[in-house]
Amino acid sequence: MAFTVKITYKGVETDASRIVASISPIFVPTNSYIDTPAYVEGFHNSVTGGTIADKYGKSIYANNVDDKWGYAAQVAPYDSTSIPFPVPLAQFKLAIVGENNTVTFTVDDYKEAFYYKELGHQLADQGFEVEVTDAEQEKKTKDAVTDQDIIDAANDPDISILNITAPITQSAEVQFNKPMTIDGGNQVVTQTTTGKTFTMMQDSTLNNVVINSTADNTAWHSSYGIQLYTGKHTINNAKLSGGNAGIIVNGATATLSGTIDVSNNTFGGIEVSKGTASGLTAGILNINGATLVNTTEEYGKPTVWIDGTTDAEGIVNGADKLTRVEVDKGSKKQIHFYLDSKNAKAPEVSKTAKTTKEASK
Repeated sequence: MAFTVKITYKGVETDASRIVASISPIFVPTNSYIDTPAYVEGFHNSVTGGTIADKYGKSIYANNVDDKWGYAAQVAPYDSTSIPFPVPLAQFKLAIVGENNTVTFTVDDYKEAFYYKELGHQLADQGFEVEVTDAEQEKKTKDAVTDQDIIDAANDPDISILNITAPITQSAEVQFNKPMTIDGGNQVVTQTTTGKTFTMMQDSTLNNVVINSTADNTAWHSSYGIQLYTGKHTINNAKLSGGNAGIIVNGATATLSGTIDVSNNTFGGIEVSKGTASGLTAGILNINGATLVNTTEEYGKPTVWIDGTTDAEGIVNGADKLTRVEVDKGSKKQIHFYLDSKNAKAPEVSKTAKTTKEASK
């Protein structure tokens, strides 16, 4: 198993000083001896042949005493820490002169990685920081700052972790047909066309994902921020807006946690369905423990709905506090779940007080 070692030299905030020997009282700057004229002004020479103006000059003890006696003015990095092995010592020296004061290398033995980690603790007060990570895990991780980075992560069979580290705009659906973990970092992914943004086709975990569609989704376009298509999935903290719905659980099992905000979608928040493809099973949504938010909920636009009325078509667990109603949708019935019970009732059609004929009289 390989490990990546990263040594960073950050320097010290203040000059380090350490006592290396006791100071003789005569050399203490505030001592009366050091403050006498003989030291400060120099000793007057009144011997024969000289004049009282002659002086030996100022004593060296009165100048830069602090720099010459008692302590080292600046401790060099790692000079007081024993590093008996030349290679580790060289790596720490390289960090001081390396690009961005950093050196990164790989070791194969966990004992060697642990040794560098311990040296980092010993040298922390001298401005060093040591990070040790799993090199194999790093190969499986990709940071995304563009839509192409997301596409590349989806297509690379070795990548299983995607970190979105900047706002990204994309114009097409990205399908992940492999187990995947996505950390959205609360960065906004903007979808500019109708349709799905992310489709997860195998087991996945999505954390802190924010997706907003700017396309015109007034009509139905099967526009979802996230489609969970078969497999088992977990979504922890998400904000999905601008689509026909935020999430569709399509023949999959999904567990929600944290805060799931599905406001500002044109048909509702979360759809649960079996789908039409052969071999699909009922979609299952578990919302126990999650906080659902839908500020635009209204009758006909529920926070959660099942496209059907039987368990073979869809199941929602943990919806005890939601209001459940069965509604007709053309040739098919659906089950709607509302956060606010008032939204579960169809609004009354206003009645005209008088007929047109009566009003004309």
